[in-house]
Amino acid sequence: MDFVLDETVWRETGRSFAGYAQRQRASGGGRPKRLLADFLIGAHAVLRADRLLTLDASRYLEAFPGLRMMG
Repeated sequence: MDFVLDETVWRETGRSFAGYAQRQRASGGGRPKRLLADFLIGAHAVLRADRLLTLDASRYLEAFPGLRMMG
């Protein structure tokens, strides 16, 4: 785990969260319900790792379609 996250990871986090929030509002779902931390984890995995280990792959695949999953 990289504890010092650079600007690229934070920008990807913001981009993916903004997309999620827009989809949430457009679908009539109201305010975003997911945590920003989920998007930070996904952005880190996309940019700094070769895959993500999770029990909830669907949570990440919509926001990060190119992300490789394990588990």
